Amino acid sequence: MSLDMEMKLIRFAIAEVGQPFAWGYRDCGALALRALDAMTGGSAAAGILRKYDTKEGALSAQERFGKIGEILRRAGALPAPAGFERTGDFLLAHAGPFQAAHVYLHGKALSAHPDHGVRMFPLRAIKKYTVLRVA
Repeated sequence: MSLDMEMKLIRFAIAEVGQPFAWGYRDCGALALRALDAMTGGSAAAGILRKYDTKEGALSAQERFGKIGEILRRAGALPAPAGFERTGDFLLAHAGPFQAAHVYLHGKALSAHPDHGVRMFPLRAIKKYTVLRVA
């Protein structure tokens, strides 16, 4: 990851931490796509943002657009080995019917949770995950 991309991600994270959870904009998947767009200047999130505003709507959107890992892969993210995470990597874990997405940032994970909003938490809090990396 270039220094420019890393700085864009850091600015994005600073702006998002502490914000409330919102289905379709600040849920973990939408947050990950917005982080990708912040880093790359792309528009991976454009087709899905604000297309739902409930958990049920998120499940419907997942059926239409695919799980977050599939969307990230279509945007160019590739599998990377767990245990060798780099800033900007996406960490995907299963969370019931969803695939939870987190963004790795200097040893911590940025994510959104309905009860806690957007926050950074220790990587060890994610028990099992796969890693996707944007080249």
